[in-house]
Amino acid sequence: MNDPVTVNLEQFQEQDYTVRICRLLFENVPKAPPFVFYRDLKGAAQRLGSMESGELPSSIVEAANSEMIKRTIWVADKLDVADAALVAYTGVSNVFSWLSGRRPGGHTFESDRQQAIDAVLKVIGVSYLTTKLFEGSIRERTAQLLSLPAGREMVLYLCVAEIALPSLDNVIAGGWEYASRHLQSGMADGVSRFGQITGERTTEELKGSFNEMNKVLGQTMSNVQGRLGPVADRLTSAMPAILNVTDSVTGLLASSLDTLPIWRFLGARLAAEASVQRGGLALPSAMGVDPFGVTL
Repeated sequence: MNDPVTVNLEQFQEQDYTVRICRLLFENVPKAPPFVFYRDLKGAAQRLGSMESGELPSSIVEAANSEMIKRTIWVADKLDVADAALVAYTGVSNVFSWLSGRRPGGHTFESDRQQAIDAVLKVIGVSYLTTKLFEGSIRERTAQLLSLPAGREMVLYLCVAEIALPSLDNVIAGGWEYASRHLQSGMADGVSRFGQITGERTTEELKGSFNEMNKVLGQTMSNVQGRLGPVADRLTSAMPAILNVTDSVTGLLASSLDTLPIWRFLGARLAAEASVQRGGLALPSAMGVDPFGVTL
């Protein structure tokens, strides 16, 4: 019987919309790790350079069957459910909105408070996973997250698709200062929503991780801010080929595409690579300046 990580990874095929969207996004965002598609723990280990061939160490399989890894996948899946429940104009629908010529440059957190709530919930979700998956101080745990390619992918998706794209022109002009100011409008409800969908309380430890994640997002935004326009242009030209359409995508489809399981996909990849790490295959320390361009 396969471990829960592999069971979730095997749900995705390389030609799925979810996978193709992630590949497109990460191939066009600065400092993203090279995108590698895999469907099992061995693929994750090979991506990390931890092994090339042979049997997967039992310690990794054991780690993948741990309750925390199962919880990681469950929480990530809940972040997808939250999108659908909020009917928020966020994430994937922001990417697809360019297809119908509805670039949401003027879309602000003030005019769509649901988007702010959803974005806050996602920041808390990633902070929660960081707190639970890794050990050490808050900075050390964040460093371990960023030491994994899947961790950097998750932070990049959060920063670009969930925070930057909903208010692109304003973020290009104002960067993280603008985004963080408007995220405050959804803070209380975002915290409440996270508790409702996960049953988790916002502990002091989680608050500390959330504050550290905000710092990481601020630096990440600085790294990508100057490229957001070209990234949007690239998405505009490539997305019709992914969807195999020649005309515009309706607003209904753009909204419904928020139900794509992108957070489940990202969460399964993080769980896989964290299992390799937790299974005892050493990875380089990320303390200091990591490959992501973030100083901890």
